[in-house]
Amino acid sequence: MNDFVSQGALSMLAKIRPGSIEELRGILKDLDQTFENNEKAIFPFRDIRSIHFARFVIVDKSFTEEATFRNLNEPFLMFSTNYDGSENDHLHEIVEVASDGMDQIFFHCYEYPNSPSKKDRFRFLKKIRATYGAFHVGAQGMSVARIQKEGKLREFIQDFIDQNSNTKGWSDVNDPQLIREDIKDQVRSSSEFNWSIESPDRVPIGWKLFRRTGWKSGIEMIVRLPLALVFWLMIRRKEKTDKIYPYTRYDQRAKDHTAREDKVVQNEMSLLVDIKKGFRRRFLLKTVFAGIETLARYVFTKGELGGIPTIHFARWVIVDEGRALMFMSNYGSSWESYLGDFIDKASKGLTGVWSNTVLYPRTRWLLWGGSKDEERFKCWARAQQVTTDVWYTAYSNLTVKNIIQNKQIREGLAAGRMSKQEATEWLKLF
Repeated sequence: MNDFVSQGALSMLAKIRPGSIEELRGILKDLDQTFENNEKAIFPFRDIRSIHFARFVIVDKSFTEEATFRNLNEPFLMFSTNYDGSENDHLHEIVEVASDGMDQIFFHCYEYPNSPSKKDRFRFLKKIRATYGAFHVGAQGMSVARIQKEGKLREFIQDFIDQNSNTKGWSDVNDPQLIREDIKDQVRSSSEFNWSIESPDRVPIGWKLFRRTGWKSGIEMIVRLPLALVFWLMIRRKEKTDKIYPYTRYDQRAKDHTAREDKVVQNEMSLLVDIKKGFRRRFLLKTVFAGIETLARYVFTKGELGGIPTIHFARWVIVDEGRALMFMSNYGSSWESYLGDFIDKASKGLTGVWSNTVLYPRTRWLLWGGSKDEERFKCWARAQQVTTDVWYTAYSNLTVKNIIQNKQIREGLAAGRMSKQEATEWLKLF
C-alpha cells in the first residue's frame, strides 16, 4: 500500500443553460437519494477510488450588501472534489467511471459537447476548472485507501480487545507490553490485516512538505506584503462605516440547513459571499490566501488549521467573475461547534479573509473583531450558506482525530519493542 500521496482540491465551475436549473435540481436530488446504493446511482462515487469528498452545488443567488439576494446573471454548477494523486489521473478516473452521470448532469451546462467521447469529457472538465485561493488538508498525505484500511484495522483490534480483555487475564497481569504483543500476534495471524505490521512510509512534514507544495504561495505572500500593508492602512478608515449584517436571529433558511446536518459524524458547508468592491479588497484577499496557503502547507501539518482540529478539507474559491467568494468545507463536528472553534481559535485568520466580503460583522484593522461578535457572525454565516445538492464522503464515520489516532495505532504496531510507559500510551488510543 502506498503510504504517502499528494492530495488536491478540484473545483469545477460550469455555467448553467437558461431554463435548465429546475430539471438539473431534480437530477441532483435523485442522485443525492441514490448514490449510497452505488449500483443505481448515475454517478457512482464509491467506484472513484481517489475521492475523499465530493459535492455538487447549484448556485443561482448571492447575498448582497443590501442584505437581499440577487439572481446571478449566469447561474453555475459547482462540482468539487478532494482527491489523491495527480489531477489528470483523477479526471481520467471520473471520466472512466462516471461518464453516464457526467452526460446527464453537465448536459444542462454551456459548452458540454453532444455525444461526447471520453476525450471530450476530459477536455470539458479541464476547461471548467477554477483555481482555489487557499486549501487546507487535515490528514496530510493520507490516501483514501489508507484511511479506510486503518479504520478497519482499529475496529479489528478493538473487537479483539473487547472479546479477550477478561479471558486472557489482562486485567490481572496489568502488563501493557504483554497486551500489545498479544494484539500484534492476532494481527500478524490475520491475512486481512498482517500488512500493518510493516513500518509505514513517513509522511513528510515541516520544511520537507513545504519544499514540495508551499514555496509558491510563500513567495507570493512576500511579494504582495508591502503593497498589502499600504492598502491595509488605507482601508482601515472605511471599517467604521462598512455595512454589517443587520440581523441577530436565524430565519427559515437557517432551519432548513440545520435539518440537513448531523446525519453522520461529519458535516459540510458551502458559503457564497459577495466581495467588497475595489482592487484593494481583492488584492488584500489574495494576500491573505497566500498566507493561509503557506501556513497550511508548512505550519498546520498535524491535523489542525489555526488550532481547529476538526477540518478534513477546506478551500476558498473566487467565483462569479471575481465578484464573489465561495468557501467549501468538510468537517467532523456540529455546525455550532465548528464555528465556535473558528471564533475561539482562529478568529484573526478567519476575519482576515471575510473582512473583505460584504456585511461581515464590524472589524478593527481587518483582523480583530469580526467573528468575535459571535451571534451576528453565526447569523451572517447562515445567511451566506448555499444548499449543497449532493455531498459524498468516503469515510463518513471518521473525524480527523480518528484518522490521526488510527495512523498512530498502525505505527505503534509496526514499531519495535516499547517501554511499559510507551505501551500504556499506545493502548490509550483505543
